[in-house]
Amino acid sequence: MSDTFEQEHYLLPYLQEKLPNLGLDLETYGPYVTGIFPTSSTLDDDDHEHNDTDESLVEIVELLQASSETHSDDDEIWETFKAGIKDIQQRHFEHAEKTRTEQADLAREADAKRLQKEIEEAKKSEEDRIRQKMENQSNDETMDAAKRALIEQYSYDYTQDGDGNAIGGGDDDDTAANNGDGVSSSNREHAAHTMREKTAKMKKSNNQVSKKDAREETKKAKEDKKNKKEERRKRAVKGERQR
Repeated sequence: MSDTFEQEHYLLPYLQEKLPNLGLDLETYGPYVTGIFPTSSTLDDDDHEHNDTDESLVEIVELLQASSETHSDDDEIWETFKAGIKDIQQRHFEHAEKTRTEQADLAREADAKRLQKEIEEAKKSEEDRIRQKMENQSNDETMDAAKRALIEQYSYDYTQDGDGNAIGGGDDDDTAANNGDGVSSSNREHAAHTMREKTAKMKKSNNQVSKKDAREETKKAKEDKKNKKEERRKRAVKGERQR
């Protein structure tokens, strides 16, 4: 018995029933029939292929009829035998075609789901990128506003009196006067140190200061600077008078 015949061909149950009743040995004549209907084949839309299969079946049935010791003269029974084979063949390939269609649909559905997932992941990645960019810009704007407020708060304006001496430069007027150039190094260092500390605290806490808060802080810093400047001017004028 051939390998194809041993692989449980879909025609095997039919041949096991019919061939012995027709006076033929299954193992000898079964492969003749199954050989023209490979299990892996499909119904072809080409009429020429159908015709070839039909012609082959007619020739095989004629061979079987001629080889039969009991029914070689009964044409009707062989026509029935042939019709049974064609019916089983048709149902087998219709089932195979349906299975292939279902598998193709499942494959397309899986591809569609995979594509949809990739689109959603790409969309989420882009949204995350935009959100991170906006957060970075917001942090930069907040930092710039805070730095401006600190600079306004700890900046120093220097003016001169009638004798050309500097007025201002910090809270320590005697030190500024002794320096002669109106610059207080201790005040500058204090301002720089304070600004660094506040900047570091802002980075650590990652607090976001609104533009309104920044404007209010700047306004307050300007007012403080103006008041300090006025106090320094008054002390300087008072010191001139005491001389």
